[in-house]
Amino acid sequence: MTRTYRMGILLILYAVLLVGCNPADKKTLPQGWMRIVPPEDVNALAEQGEYIWAGGRDGLFLVRRESGELMELPACIPKLAYVRDLLVDADNILHVAHAGGLGSFDGAAWSDDTTRLGLPPGPATALYQSPEKSDGALWVGNEMGVCSVQGQEIRCLGRKDGLGLDSVDAMLMDYAGRMWFASASQIRGGLSMYDGRAWHHFHVEEGLPHNRVNALLLDNAGALHVATGFAENGGACTLRDKTWSALRQDDGLAGAVVRSLYQDKQGRMYYGSEFNGMAVFMGDKHLILRPENGLVGAEVKEMLQDAQGALWLATNKGLNKVHDPADLEL
Repeated sequence: MTRTYRMGILLILYAVLLVGCNPADKKTLPQGWMRIVPPEDVNALAEQGEYIWAGGRDGLFLVRRESGELMELPACIPKLAYVRDLLVDADNILHVAHAGGLGSFDGAAWSDDTTRLGLPPGPATALYQSPEKSDGALWVGNEMGVCSVQGQEIRCLGRKDGLGLDSVDAMLMDYAGRMWFASASQIRGGLSMYDGRAWHHFHVEEGLPHNRVNALLLDNAGALHVATGFAENGGACTLRDKTWSALRQDDGLAGAVVRSLYQDKQGRMYYGSEFNGMAVFMGDKHLILRPENGLVGAEVKEMLQDAQGALWLATNKGLNKVHDPADLEL
């Protein structure tokens, strides 16, 4: 091999390395931001002590809150798939809604609660614990409706019971004690409310931007926020003082379809989109964040502010941690 030939090979290898390590190919994160991958395609977040639980397409993951380090799962937790929701209850037990049903981890052992409690078979889709001043029941959404669990007492509701929905993908209790249930079904989605006496149902005709309801939020002032949309149609809406008001892309949302909702401790409102990043509102100001601004993925599926004030964003391509949301310039 001649010296000229060897030099040619070295130059080619050097060029390949330059392309692979081109700083322009590496997105620079804003100060105070962190990317955590894996996990990828994250649907749900929950904080427990010094850890953040993350769940999604590839199962359950455990992240050290301070460092963002991915931890090894306890050996008793089985391999899960398509985790849809996570909840740490008042007794510090982690509940996991996944493709196989409902499971829980008490810090020492894993329980298959679908089998143990006799819940309907199939995926569990959403979790909610009603306030202790109410009854503290655990609500579990599924593809046939919803079930409430209080000790060993199980009560399941479906369309025939007045729910008006085939599946339940989000739920909450408002300050008046009314239960709200949402369905993200593409065919028979919508919003249903039970006030203790009667059922009330809401669709586009009653003020929703779209019949597919993806998330619910009760803000600090008691207003109900609803995230809706599918394909290129949708938006958010708010029920305040018995009046619905809509918020759409023309009003400052990042995209037409709203995937997730959150309000932080400082009152900022976050609207995660399905394709276009996230919009942050504070008073009359708003900011749109996309992958080019630091987001690891364009679909923001879940948000959480931890005990130290950091904001966690679950996206279709991994996690972001924003050390101090106040650094977001509004």
